[in-house]
Amino acid sequence: TGRTLRLASPPMEGDDVRIVQQRLLALGFSEVGEADGAFGPKTEAAVRAFQAASALEVDGIVGPQTWARLFSGGEAAPQLLAIVDAEHGWLLGGVQAGQWLDAKAVAGQLHGGERYQLFANSSPAGTATGSRPEGNTEPCADLFNLKLDSATPLIGTIGLTGGSNPLPRTPAELPANTSAAQQAVAALLQANGIAPPDIRIKRVLRVDLEGDGAEELVIAATRYQNGGEFPSPDAAAGDYSLVVIVKNQGGSQQTIPVAAEYYPAAKEFNAPNQHDLTGVLDLNGDGRMELVLYETYYEGAATTVYTFDGSQAAPVVVNAGCGV
Repeated sequence: TGRTLRLASPPMEGDDVRIVQQRLLALGFSEVGEADGAFGPKTEAAVRAFQAASALEVDGIVGPQTWARLFSGGEAAPQLLAIVDAEHGWLLGGVQAGQWLDAKAVAGQLHGGERYQLFANSSPAGTATGSRPEGNTEPCADLFNLKLDSATPLIGTIGLTGGSNPLPRTPAELPANTSAAQQAVAALLQANGIAPPDIRIKRVLRVDLEGDGAEELVIAATRYQNGGEFPSPDAAAGDYSLVVIVKNQGGSQQTIPVAAEYYPAAKEFNAPNQHDLTGVLDLNGDGRMELVLYETYYEGAATTVYTFDGSQAAPVVVNAGCGV
């Protein structure tokens, strides 16, 4: 056991700091960056991540217990990357040892005090400290809530623990009247029996989702004639809601649905869903970017993460919400 190490001004420096940094890097806690012998914010973030993975009190301080666990000879549990819908305070789930985990599996590993990177509209939005997750009762028994101490509004914000880079490539926000987006949505609606289509695009992003050097368009569009903040229980003729990926491959254009529903004819009390794009982030650190959707119907809402493998999109167990 060495001296107690913590974030201070000026930073604590020395060989003991470097040894801790090197040990954290060896255990896979890459938040440290470089083992430079100075205890700065990156080292504190790595200590917090190690403490969370080791079921220690998460305070970012290398005290006797953290010293002992770091150099006990055993290995810490694989680093946990927790994912939170910061706007609603919902724990979505996370990633550990390359596997997606649901919210229940992640909640038991969070003790409060974890530091979250925040991303709003697929752009960095600061950091915040999270509380310990709390469970709910019916009708939302699978929902875990936690609070973040951010002083800024968290609308459309996703929070992530860990030191990975969820923006290996920066999405570009394009106008809703982008010609390629308008044409893709019009063709898709007509192919699904909605003609003439009433094109109401809400968001367009241009981004290389797969890291292969080719950029895709991610488009969100919704038309609910009787909808407000939430869709009504009924769908009118010509209603739809969709999030799609437009991909150019081999000289041809493919439009790949992420989540979509179409109503060429009116339907009563069918509880249509509205699909909105919250953001695009690499949530599991594999270099591919996932899509985060906020989905609502007349009596509930949910946030869901979708993966994209280049040919199709699919939801994973990282999701949260409540409805009746």
